[in-house]
Amino acid sequence: SDLEYYKSRVLINIYNFSLSTNKFTKFFYSSRLHFIIILEVSIGKMKSFENLCEKIPNVLGKRTTIQTILNESVAMGILLKYPCVKDKRIKFYKLSKDSEQTLKEWAEANIT
Repeated sequence: SDLEYYKSRVLINIYNFSLSTNKFTKFFYSSRLHFIIILEVSIGKMKSFENLCEKIPNVLGKRTTIQTILNESVAMGILLKYPCVKDKRIKFYKLSKDSEQTLKEWAEANIT
């Protein structure tokens, strides 16, 4: 059936992407929270740490864990960090070009 086909396809893609040596893909599949943060940052305009903390339920990730994952992603070049023009204390995050491309490939493999 169609449902069985899609479940099998998603499972195969999860295996393939999980076993990838690509740094973005390894990071993306590190944990449920890594996965959520990357998807949250990729949707719409740039997200700040505060935006993410408001959006992500505490049961999925505490502020310190979210901050740790953001710092790790910036250090790896997966996310880029930009200061807010109006308030330099606020930092915004967005995907790097390479990360955008890999996420697009992931979406095409899993959603289309």
